[in-house]
Amino acid sequence: MNNLVSLKRIVKQYSPTLGGRIVILNMDKRILEDSFYILENEIINNNEIRGAPNLEEEIGYYIKGGINILQVAVYG
Repeated sequence: MNNLVSLKRIVKQYSPTLGGRIVILNMDKRILEDSFYILENEIINNNEIRGAPNLEEEIGYYIKGGINILQVAVYG
């Protein structure tokens, strides 16, 4: 649980600096932290998320609601 507290602190610190959104998931693809505070506890299961645990570099481009989205999934 201490690791999650540390991760939440990092998300709050760096998401404004990056000018983007940071989402942290567990191995069950459940969102533990969302810098936009919208998707906590939701499950994401797309190509980027499925590839990350296999150490595959996964990048996806989406358009949602007229907004361009770049999604990068990393495992660590």
